[in-house]
Amino acid sequence: MSAPIGNQGVSAKQYATTGTPAIGTADGDVATLAGGEILVLQNLLAEPLYVRLGGTASATFFHYVVPACVADKDGTSPPFYIDNWIGTVSVCKSSSTASYVATKLSN
Repeated sequence: MSAPIGNQGVSAKQYATTGTPAIGTADGDVATLAGGEILVLQNLLAEPLYVRLGGTASATFFHYVVPACVADKDGTSPPFYIDNWIGTVSVCKSSSTASYVATKLSN
């Protein structure tokens, strides 16, 4: 299954959260995924968020860019799903601040 973008949804299968979603504000590892787990990232700021499959994401060393919101915390950045990776996922802010929600789902 490829990683859907935006509001396409993951599947008809029911998933459970493995922790309480919280707003992240720092660079670094956001989750370690096992087989069958999904990570949903949503950027909350008007700056892009860089995502790396593995540790140590940076503005020059990343796999994906989660789009910026039109304005801070307006909800216009679509959720970004990672469902085809086993291992660590890390993020890096593009400016001096970051604000994102990382939700890990498991079946």
